[in-house]
Amino acid sequence: MNITFGEYARYKRIDKKITLRAFAKQINVSPTYISCIENNEKAAPTIEILKNIVKVLDLEGEDKDTLYDLAAKTKVTNPLPLDISETIQKNPTIKIALRVSKNFEATDEEWADFIKRLKEKRCKEGGERYE
Repeated sequence: MNITFGEYARYKRIDKKITLRAFAKQINVSPTYISCIENNEKAAPTIEILKNIVKVLDLEGEDKDTLYDLAAKTKVTNPLPLDISETIQKNPTIKIALRVSKNFEATDEEWADFIKRLKEKRCKEGGERYE
């Protein structure tokens, strides 16, 4: 898909037959701000506003994930190390795993167990140990 966050948000808003002014009011921002986002003049808003957008547009599943993915692409800075960010962007399965872990509120212990099992599997296959 070659669409921007603003274009996607506009498409979903229009699909729900919500005017720009009504939409802005429902998510508690100015119509000018929404217009700038939809015209790709501003990056995606804060997570709080994104959650309001998801709620107002009644986005679920893939539509919600797409909105969040496109929003992330508008951000200039990324606190993740570049190698990690690149790996996540290139592998959709990792995105799914991270979302599942978020939705099920995976604990540090569960992540540690996953890492341990993966390392053990690789060692049995004759791969290098990674500490």
